[in-house]
Amino acid sequence: MRKLRLFRKGLALVALSTLLVTTPVVAKTNSFVSSELKVTDKTGDMDEEDELTLVRSSSKKINGITFSVSFSRGKNANTTRDDQIELLEKLFYQVYPQMYDRFGGYKKSPTKIDVEFVHDYKYAGGSIGDKVYLNDAQFKNNLGYDCFTHELAHALQNVWDDKTKRYYDWDRSKLEYDDFVENFAEYCRYVYGYNDGEYNDKGWELKSVKQGEDTRDNSDRFLLWLDWETTSSNKDIVRDFYEICTDGSFSRSQWHDKVWPILFKGTRFEGRNIDDVWKEYRNSDFSHYGTKSTNGYTPEIIRECKRGGEDIRTYLKNHSFSQKYEDGM
Repeated sequence: MRKLRLFRKGLALVALSTLLVTTPVVAKTNSFVSSELKVTDKTGDMDEEDELTLVRSSSKKINGITFSVSFSRGKNANTTRDDQIELLEKLFYQVYPQMYDRFGGYKKSPTKIDVEFVHDYKYAGGSIGDKVYLNDAQFKNNLGYDCFTHELAHALQNVWDDKTKRYYDWDRSKLEYDDFVENFAEYCRYVYGYNDGEYNDKGWELKSVKQGEDTRDNSDRFLLWLDWETTSSNKDIVRDFYEICTDGSFSRSQWHDKVWPILFKGTRFEGRNIDDVWKEYRNSDFSHYGTKSTNGYTPEIIRECKRGGEDIRTYLKNHSFSQKYEDGM
């Protein structure tokens, strides 16, 4: 059992010269003890103005926190079947509490998620506050399951403000690149994908530098590589990244010379320039590994990236920050 730590809650990030204070905690185990699932099947108008029909809702207590999810159909969303909704419900309880444990407890992301199926949504999905929108059309061919994981990651980016009584998400003007919002969600989609990529690895892939993600601003895989390369250190770099993006205490211009040195402190990248680290990534085998399951074969990245008998997904989940230990649960 290794130890790791990153920001303390409430750490002020405003001083330019401030460096992270690291305090070890016991690494988490990837187990979630849950109470009996309470499910409600119901047909009826949930919101006449939006013409929504509540199809299914449930709640489940996991590690002392009650998580809830509801599924509603829009007026013209008739493609998604009830059995598909049940699978999405299973996906929610498998992936969201794990992601919440690592990220959502920092400043209280939503624990109750309302899912709406909409037929004319121009994207695969969307998320605003504690609401997730899924394009009903993509479930005709059983697509979209791990798009749900992506949108749940966006929900984690929304934190509650007691003063304004509303959720607010990452301030893009305080990020080095706007795409960091999507990079984080795609990172979560890969690591926390339902049944360790049962749907992801067949129909979706984390693109390589050869597939167009050849700059720092558009690379989702780079965040995964940073986590893989630093997880053996005494911190969780993706959790640190999440906290900085959530707090929005640095300006966009400070990322290159201030934020990345903070993120790299205590890792093998300490003292190095972010551009130099990016070049190392681009020249690595990792940047080219296939992530898609072809004809039933295990994806190349799963075969090549293993530590102590655990593949990359399992290892990162088992050796990342845990709110349980931070709070003494």
